[in-house]
Amino acid sequence: MVGDTCVQVVIKSQILAGGRGLGKFTNGLQGGVHIAEKSKALELAKQMLNGTLVTKQTGPAGVCDLCVCVSLLTLPGFLL
Repeated sequence: MVGDTCVQVVIKSQILAGGRGLGKFTNGLQGGVHIAEKSKALELAKQMLNGTLVTKQTGPAGVCDLCVCVSLLTLPGFLL
């Protein structure tokens, strides 16, 4: 999934509502946007896909239809 030259990945939940960065998943995961070491990317993606994201715009019901995107960070400060 993630190349050998990759240092970090950005894992971002894609929902049709704002506030995903400040939201919270019902499974306890905080925030719908994470920058993580590639060794932790798969686990974070699994938590996002198996959770319901609650934001100010979704209300308490949240959103469980998530598309998780992974962007590779190959050099510090450069997003591909």
